Amino acid sequence: MNPMRDPKWDGRPKSRLVRAMQYESCLTSQELADALGISVAYLNNKLNRNSFSFDDMAKAANRAGYDLCFCKQYGKEGTINATELMEGDNGA
Repeated sequence: MNPMRDPKWDGRPKSRLVRAMQYESCLTSQELADALGISVAYLNNKLNRNSFSFDDMAKAANRAGYDLCFCKQYGKEGTINATELMEGDNGA
């Protein structure tokens, strides 16, 4: 079932988004966990607790072939591509 429609993820917006990216990209849980540097069991814990950090979200988006972007509200111009910003971050 598409995670965007699955009531299991109600109240867990970050988990819903991660699952939707996984679903749309046909990634296995193992592939997603590997991208995050965690085990599948820990991935499932993060999904159930909705406990993804911004870094986790960016890594998941990147592995799924998405950019994590912030767009200005309707009628305003500008987009910040968080994935590109994080690629230039050397941990400093």
